[in-house]
Amino acid sequence: MTWGESFIYIAISLAIIIIVILTLIEVYLKRKQSKIEISPNKKILKNLQKEKNLQKKLDKLDDIAKKILKEDYGISGTYTELTEEFKKRKNYKAAEFCQAMSLIYYSPEKVTPGRANILIEKLLGLVK
Repeated sequence: MTWGESFIYIAISLAIIIIVILTLIEVYLKRKQSKIEISPNKKILKNLQKEKNLQKKLDKLDDIAKKILKEDYGISGTYTELTEEFKKRKNYKAAEFCQAMSLIYYSPEKVTPGRANILIEKLLGLVK
């Protein structure tokens, strides 16, 4: 093997090592960034899922939902009004959430913790 061939092998090996190191650094930074970017509203909703008292959970969900819809979408009102407004805006996920919230308050069906958590998940999907 000549000196030129040895140099090429060493250069290629160093390039591969540098690529691997840079890739690992990129993965680390992306993970760190994704942890940082959790919004305060998302944190509140994640903690709300752990709430044991169902009535407290629904009351807090209602407060947070109204706040998020006002902050992120610039509208407020009753859930029936919000449903109609989101349908006009063709935001069907938000309309579905508002309709579900309206049903929670006006439906004769008993609200279960599972249903409340589904609403929280839907609201998490709406947080910008």
